[in-house]
Amino acid sequence: MTLLPLVERDLRARTWRRGTYWLRLLVALAGILACLLPLMSSGVLNTIMEDGIEVFNGLIVGAFVVCCGACVLTAVAIAAERREGTLELLFLTRVRPLEVLMGKLASCGLTALCAVLASSPMLMVPVLAGGVTGGEAARKALALFALLFLSLVVGLRSSVLVESQFKAVRNAILVLASLLLGPLLVSAFFDGLSGSRLFGSLSPVVTFMFAGDGAYQQFPGYYWISVGSILGLSFLMLANACWRFKLTPQPSEDAKFAKARSLSDWRRLESAANRFGVFSDPIEWLVRRQPGIQRPPWMAAVVVFLYVGFTWVDLNYAGLLSTPAASWCVWAVASGGWDALIGAAAARFFYTRKQSGELELLATTPLGAQTITQRQWQAMKKILRWPVIVSLCAITLNTAFNLNAMWEGSLSQFFSRADFPVEYVVSWFFDVAVTLLEVTAVCWVGMWAALKGRSAIAIASCAAAAGTGVPALLKAGIWLLLAETLDQRFGGSGGPWSWTLLQWIEQTVFLFYFGWLISFAKQGVRRHLPGAPFRPGFQKVQQVSAKSCHLPNSCP
Repeated sequence: MTLLPLVERDLRARTWRRGTYWLRLLVALAGILACLLPLMSSGVLNTIMEDGIEVFNGLIVGAFVVCCGACVLTAVAIAAERREGTLELLFLTRVRPLEVLMGKLASCGLTALCAVLASSPMLMVPVLAGGVTGGEAARKALALFALLFLSLVVGLRSSVLVESQFKAVRNAILVLASLLLGPLLVSAFFDGLSGSRLFGSLSPVVTFMFAGDGAYQQFPGYYWISVGSILGLSFLMLANACWRFKLTPQPSEDAKFAKARSLSDWRRLESAANRFGVFSDPIEWLVRRQPGIQRPPWMAAVVVFLYVGFTWVDLNYAGLLSTPAASWCVWAVASGGWDALIGAAAARFFYTRKQSGELELLATTPLGAQTITQRQWQAMKKILRWPVIVSLCAITLNTAFNLNAMWEGSLSQFFSRADFPVEYVVSWFFDVAVTLLEVTAVCWVGMWAALKGRSAIAIASCAAAAGTGVPALLKAGIWLLLAETLDQRFGGSGGPWSWTLLQWIEQTVFLFYFGWLISFAKQGVRRHLPGAPFRPGFQKVQQVSAKSCHLPNSCP
């Protein structure tokens, strides 16, 4: 049996990667944060049992996000074997395609399961506080395992169908997002039709909705139908992946080079000129002619609209985001995905040109490093113009939803308030300013990471950490330090003005942070770009070498 040696091989390879241990550490820190936020921001009216329920829901939402992110592990599994050239060596042995897929599924599944279990010690907080029954905990744990299996299979199938790692990860995220939100939205909008609830059972979000004690006591069979539907769909996708992996031809390197040489340079130049028009700037032409450069920004705009739609559906139907930890986790996933897509799009030019060696050739031209950076950024601003405008419309709509929910009135009463225009205009101004600075900062961070030689996944991770991770920590610190003070200032129970002022304070802090990040990332880009006029430590090394050889005029 060759399955166990394949699993051992993959697990040994993962032990040498730093990301394996960093993933467990980040999940544990997220679990600690999910426990601290409800306990430190709880009011005097909340009992210990209510705090325990809120902590439990926050931990479940965090585990839900980790299970969804497991699709990235399997999405790069087969693509990495193809890139390293070891997949053909595996097929020279007695290993079958099914055993390769099952070995990848088992190794990635164990890695994701260990990451989920890293936050298990925090489950003692809701256990000691009470308020959560054993049946509810067992049902949600079963739903997590079903979601984890579905996420792994979706990523594995995408890795089989697509050779590129970036495309495999992109397709896996899109398919998983469609399975999470598609059936839920269809069942919500077509609630009166027969069969809409059965179709909604394909969504893992519905499984968690009916795993609670109240919903399970009313509809006990609906939960098991949802779990069975998710597992059945996972096995069907796994069987399809095995069948497609067996039939997918493995192209040789000669075939790839022959395909790349099939079009001459003048034909590619003509097609690009017909598509984009004649550009007087060669750097802009190179940036705009990249294949698929328009897709990541528009995918980021779709992510923003999906987040706004999910918020509206949850506000009117589900109620999953009633706890602060749950709402923060969903916001972090949407914002991190948006930042990762924007940063990956901005870094693609430097990433591809650095891999092919063309960046060093461009630096030797009369354009210079500073001109290349400026022209690339000008081209990216034209590419990001309309996706960012669409995202700003969605963000403005989400602000209106939040303001309406906080003031607890109908739309007619909300617009009739005398102080509403000032509050809305100020909030909208902060949203636009922070979003524009965030886009600029994320783009420069992505370009900096690409020039440092990072991988595509590392570039997206750096952009998400800079655009979402650090602001999330700043937001948590602001709420923990100022929430209680503002509540006491506005009458003890807080109210809408307390929440609104907290939003304005954190947006002001974000403005200063993103301004500093833009300046810092620009300096990093100029330092790491080939042919840059200034490099840290270069002049000092030059002086030391001149003194050591006592020939200042002849030493380099």
